[in-house]
Amino acid sequence: MYLSDNVIQALRDGQKVRAIKILREETGMGLTEAKAAIDTYVDDGHPLHPLSDAPTVQSARNPKALLGTVAVIGTLIWMLINIVSLAGSAIILKHIDGYQKTVFIVEQLHYRDDSESGLFWGFRGTVEGRNTKFYAPDMADAKKLGARKLRQMYPKGHEFEVWYNPEVTDTLFQQRTLHVVSYVEDLKGQETEKILWWVNYCLVPFVLALFIARRLE
Repeated sequence: MYLSDNVIQALRDGQKVRAIKILREETGMGLTEAKAAIDTYVDDGHPLHPLSDAPTVQSARNPKALLGTVAVIGTLIWMLINIVSLAGSAIILKHIDGYQKTVFIVEQLHYRDDSESGLFWGFRGTVEGRNTKFYAPDMADAKKLGARKLRQMYPKGHEFEVWYNPEVTDTLFQQRTLHVVSYVEDLKGQETEKILWWVNYCLVPFVLALFIARRLE
């Protein structure tokens, strides 16, 4: 049924009794019939409150909920940035039995530091007579030492112990070589610690941020 603007405005002002009265005056309806018409209008989903009180999309959003969303996005980005290192450690652990202690002989130092790709350094050399490459940022603070000092520390022919597994891909993960790994006595323990670090400082914060954001909605 068609309702006049005056009737609808009375409903939006929260004055249902007045809206029924106006409808009766405008149409000559009886009380029961006018009340039924108004109830039908309201039951169809039309507003029964002042327009000024109607919630608007996003305008009444809880600022705490917005903060929770930002936290979820931030921790997700942090988790994804470090997931590459997690993948490298997982590959090493999967092939841990194939790693053997041996010697890497330096042939050439590579050092690149630019604004686009950042610092990237490592070696080309030989392992058990095979030409290969070896990138291990944990061997030295290359940013502090610089290329000249590194060449003095690791001249051509310099030898150092490494873990070597020719069956593992030489793909680099965050400037790490996977088939040639810096020597530590407990390689398995070292890579396990790296995975636990990712869980504790990447995955757990993301899950907590997600949980808190849901509670703040």
